[in-house]
Amino acid sequence: MGEREAGDWLEQADFFILGVLSLLAAFFLACWLRFGDLAVLGSPLYRNLTAVLAVVELLVSAAFGEPGREWRSGRGGKAAGVVRHVLFVELLSVAWLFFTKEAEAYSRAVCLMTGVFSALFRPAAWTAWSRMRRRFFRRKEISLLLVSTEAQMPGLLKEMKKAEYENCRIAGLVAADRDRTGEIIEGTAVVSSLSGAAAYVNHQWVDAVLFFLTEPCPEAEKLSEALMEMGVTIHRILPAASKYRQGQAFVEPFGDGWMVTVSPVFAAAGKRMAKRAMDIAGGFVGCVFTGLLTVILGPAIFLQSPGPVFFSQVRVGKNGRPFRIYKFRSMYMDAESRKEELAEKNRLADGRMFKLDWDPRIIGARRLPDGSVKKGVGNLIREWSLDEFPQFFNVLKGDMSLVGTRPPTVDEWEKYEIRHRGRLAVKPGITGLWQVSGRNRITDFDEVVRLDKKYISEWSLGLDLRILLKTILVVLSRDGAM
Repeated sequence: MGEREAGDWLEQADFFILGVLSLLAAFFLACWLRFGDLAVLGSPLYRNLTAVLAVVELLVSAAFGEPGREWRSGRGGKAAGVVRHVLFVELLSVAWLFFTKEAEAYSRAVCLMTGVFSALFRPAAWTAWSRMRRRFFRRKEISLLLVSTEAQMPGLLKEMKKAEYENCRIAGLVAADRDRTGEIIEGTAVVSSLSGAAAYVNHQWVDAVLFFLTEPCPEAEKLSEALMEMGVTIHRILPAASKYRQGQAFVEPFGDGWMVTVSPVFAAAGKRMAKRAMDIAGGFVGCVFTGLLTVILGPAIFLQSPGPVFFSQVRVGKNGRPFRIYKFRSMYMDAESRKEELAEKNRLADGRMFKLDWDPRIIGARRLPDGSVKKGVGNLIREWSLDEFPQFFNVLKGDMSLVGTRPPTVDEWEKYEIRHRGRLAVKPGITGLWQVSGRNRITDFDEVVRLDKKYISEWSLGLDLRILLKTILVVLSRDGAM
């Protein structure tokens, strides 16, 4: 699912909350200054007005689009935007008082002071929160690769330094007119030539690529096609934009021009919010069950293989973003070091996934003299997919979703070809279309990629629910388990 991350009010939901809190703080302070205490808030009028102010604030924020936009706009628009917002809130609140015939009982001093304090508190709260976001929530940054000509790069970099693009991390530059790899332009490194940019993106954290080209460039068109194959979002500034056979597009202003964004599929804000709500609810329930399972599985794991009960590993998530995944440990402590010696037995010869018919690294598993296999606690954990439960913590953190694509290990990711990267266009999931379509029976990685891309292109909340229900049936029947 493509995301309009720089201009989507859903990604700035915290500003909705800040707006409500700032307005209510202004209202409470005004009441305290006017009446000497807050006892008046217990009266029906002021109690109801508290709720009305909160609702009106949300409605005005939604009507104006992205909350906080006026405070991140140009200097001249900051004060005007805040005043406009406060006036709308005050007018709508007074209108409610008028229609409910309560206007005479409402203190005009409180009304005036609420507006003044709100105009002061609102930008102050946004400024403080924006700084906290930049300092403590850096994982929300967008990693952006810039493709332009040598002459246009300084202006493009200057534009990217504006406040509205403060959440963009410049992954590097690509010079379209000549190879300047290794050089520094305006403090930013040129990381690749145009011909080598696809290979560079394939194994780097890049959420999107921005093209700023005023002349047709066949090599740039080839790169665009490769980026779409990899599931990477493309931004193109007009007039260099062209039509693509794949993906969906929207246009938005950028500086003095227009920018066309193309992505495999866009999810509406409401649908993304619903998916995240489902993830939070499912993640919370899953974490509760994880705690209960820890009490049962923890001693069993430790007794057969002393060491940590949980296993963590760096995986590659959406658009190449690394994160640490958590599982119940089902293998011996030296499992990772033994992986190389077992590589020749991998059922997927290309090494892009690692599957064995019988894995001697699993806790308690051993081959008997007659050739049969004795299973242990590790097999039980894996066959019933119990090792996946700690990933509900990853879901709550936002690194993963309940439904998505399987997150590859770093060494698997490094073997990806351009056509494979498209499966990383969405958050990885605990389960997915591939997992409920045979799991370990599928040994062709291209088939895995096909199923993952099918999920991405056909995504809907209904599809997620169907996959979740089918996952339960697959786990209970142990279909495809090893």
